[in-house]
Amino acid sequence: MISVLLVDNCFSLMEITCRFLERANDITVDMSRTAEEALQKANYIGFDAIIMDYNRQEEAVLNLLSSIRDQGQKTPVIFFTVQQLEEIESAAMKYGFVSFVPKLRNCESNLFELDRIVRRVTDGKTTGVAA
Repeated sequence: MISVLLVDNCFSLMEITCRFLERANDITVDMSRTAEEALQKANYIGFDAIIMDYNRQEEAVLNLLSSIRDQGQKTPVIFFTVQQLEEIESAAMKYGFVSFVPKLRNCESNLFELDRIVRRVTDGKTTGVAA
């Protein structure tokens, strides 16, 4: 199983994204509405990837990324964004293990791209359960 932490303050979009990623039953998603809550979870739960929306809380999610890296965690982080801002991108990239997926009008294609990136950054990790 691939475990993902999804951080977004838009609950309806978070639910849609969660359902989409979990549709194949090989990804589990834990949701957080704030960067602070996400940091607490990341401190106690080992996630394979973290997906963050930085459009509304740019400073908070960069602080979250910084805190995670300062603790030695190399968990891949995917920014799921409405627009890519060069300043934010360059600030985030210095922490390494960062990808960007745009949120465009075609929600379905965005979600397929997000799913593809999650699988790529986690190397398609699956542990499976013996039948």
